Amino acid sequence: MASARAKFMSATAGLRARRLHRILPLVERHAARYAQLDVDAFTTAAREIAIELRRNPGFPDELTAKAFALIRELSGRVLGMRHFDVQVVGAFAMIKGMLAEMATGEGKTLTATLVAGTAGLAGVPIHVVTVNDYLARRDAELMTPLYSMLGLSVGVVVSGQSTAERRAAYSRDITYCTNKELAFDYLRDRMILGQSPGDLTLKMETLYNSSPRTDQLRLRGLHFALVDEADSVLIDEARTPLILSGVADSEIDANTVAQALDLAASFEAGVDFIVMLDERRVYLTERGQKRVTAFAASREGLWRGAITREELARQALSVIHLFHRGEHYVLIEGKVQIVD
Repeated sequence: MASARAKFMSATAGLRARRLHRILPLVERHAARYAQLDVDAFTTAAREIAIELRRNPGFPDELTAKAFALIRELSGRVLGMRHFDVQVVGAFAMIKGMLAEMATGEGKTLTATLVAGTAGLAGVPIHVVTVNDYLARRDAELMTPLYSMLGLSVGVVVSGQSTAERRAAYSRDITYCTNKELAFDYLRDRMILGQSPGDLTLKMETLYNSSPRTDQLRLRGLHFALVDEADSVLIDEARTPLILSGVADSEIDANTVAQALDLAASFEAGVDFIVMLDERRVYLTERGQKRVTAFAASREGLWRGAITREELARQALSVIHLFHRGEHYVLIEGKVQIVD
C-alpha cells in the first residue's frame, strides 16, 4: 500500500511539474519582441499588458507569459539580473496559488518580481511577506528600480512606523512587509471596524461622520500575498499566538459577575452544560438554558437580554472549568496576567 501511494505521489508530482513547465515556451514566444525594445519603450509595453490583464482577470497563461517575458527582459536591463527558467517556473507555480520549493541560491527574491510585477500590472494589490524588517527593506530597495519602470509603486512596512506611514505604504501597488506587522495591522483594523465592518455601512459613515473609520484603517484589504520563507511563516511562527491587548470599559458590574459565578457554580457538568476541551469552549444544554432564564426572571440589567444572560453564564462556566490559576493565568501584584 505504501509503495503504491509513493508511486502515485511521484506520478502526480511529475504531471504537475510538466504542467508548470508549459509556461517556458509561452514566455519564449514573446522574448524576441521585448529584446528589441529600447528601455524607454518598456513603460508603454507594460501599460499595454496591464490593460489586457485587467480585462482578463485570473492571470490567463498567455497573458501571464507575456508579462513574465517583459519583466524578465526589463530585469536584465535595469538590475543586470535575468530570470533563469527555474525562476520562471517557480513564479508560475506561485501565481497559480501553489507553494514553490526553491533551493538556496536559486534566487527567490528575483523570482518574486515576476509574481509581484504581474499582479501589480493586473491591478491586484500585493503584499510580499517576509520574516524580518531587514529583508523587507532590502528586497524593496533592490527591486524598486524594476517596479518603477513597470509603472508600479512600492511601499515598505516595518516596526516603529506611524499609522500614517503604514497607511501610505499599504496604499502602494506592491508592499513589502513582515508577517507579524501585517497580522497585527490587520487585527488593529478589525478592532476599529468592530461589529459593523460592512462596505455600505462604512461608506454611509463618511457622509455624516467627520472622522469615519475608513480614515483610521491601515490596510485597504487583503487581496494577494506572496510569502517568502513560507515554512517559517505558515508553520513555525504560526504556532505562536498574536495577542493584541487594550483597555476597554466594561458594562458588567461586580455584582453581576458575582451572580453569574454563583449560577455557574451550581450547574452540573454533562447535564446543564458541556465542556469541549479541544475547542476550549463551553456549551449550554437545553436544561442549562432554562435554568439561566429562570435565574434571570427576578433580576434586572444585563440579565434581561436572552443573548446577554446566556453569554454571562457561558463566560462564568469558562472561568471555572477552562482557566486555571497557575496554569493559564497568574496573579502578580493584584493583576491577572495570561500565561503564554
